[in-house]
This record gives sequence, C-alpha cells and structure tokens, in this order.
Amino acid sequence: MPIKDARTAIGYIFTKPPISSYMTPDYINGQGYISMGGAGFIYPSKSRASAGYGKGDSVKVEIDWNQNLIKFYVNNNVVGTKNFDSTINFAYPGISSEGGVVECNVSFN
Repeated sequence: MPIKDARTAIGYIFTKPPISSYMTPDYINGQGYISMGGAGFIYPSKSRASAGYGKGDSVKVEIDWNQNLIKFYVNNNVVGTKNFDSTINFAYPGISSEGGVVECNVSFN
C-alpha cells in the first residue's frame, strides 16, 4: 500500500452477489466475509492479529481450500489466520476503504 490515509480491510467475501458494504461488523452483521483491518483486527470475530498494516506495507491474503483456512500476511510474515465453513466452495477477494485515499497494487497468484 503505497498510500493509506483511510480505514481499510482486506479479505474474502462468501456471498453471491458479493457484498458492497465495508467488511467489519460495525457495518454489516458479520456474515459472509472474513477480513483483516489495518489496525490488525480479524473480522467478524474481532480477533487480534500479531500486526497491523499501514502506508508502505505489503499485505497478502491467502486462502487454503484444503484446510479451510485464510492466512493474513504483512511484509511476508503470517500475522493471523481464520478458519471458514467447510461447505463454502467459492470466494471473492475483497478490499474495503472508508474515506481518505488508499492506493493498492493488486496481484493474483
């Protein structure tokens, strides 16, 4: 994130069609997504990651379908994980931003 002047969350959305609300329980019921905000909270459970992220950080979200596990990375270090329902068989990558300017370079592997 070369620029991060706003609240952000990154993760995966498990609803069809994908939600367009900000991915925290403050805005929706905490259903249908898993995300990590810049302050380091993993939603919807609000568990704490070992690091947050800000301007200049590299942030990655990885989904492991075999283990039903999402991993969050900051600067190539795993900072948190969250399991998801094993009956889920699709996911949309998602990023939320609230106000301010956020610039991201997005890649899919």
